[in-house]
Amino acid sequence: MGKSNGADMALNDFVMIINSDHSVKQGMSPDGLIAGTWTINEKAMILTIKDSVTAQEYKMKIVSITADELTLVDPAGDPAAFIYYHTK
Repeated sequence: MGKSNGADMALNDFVMIINSDHSVKQGMSPDGLIAGTWTINEKAMILTIKDSVTAQEYKMKIVSITADELTLVDPAGDPAAFIYYHTK
């Protein structure tokens, strides 16, 4: 008897660009993108994004990954938030 909610439309404009050189740009339109870096712990399936502006680290569990889709869960949320990305 779990609960299910629709997508949070407030995050609809959130963009994350992950590059093969371990750089990342993320942010919301129209505020602009913030540069950072990413690392991955393949054994634990944890993606860590480090914001270059604040040096804040965000750790997210990789639920699934394909050539054009990435599903993450933010375990810090209450309840945990699922995040879906797809290529354009």
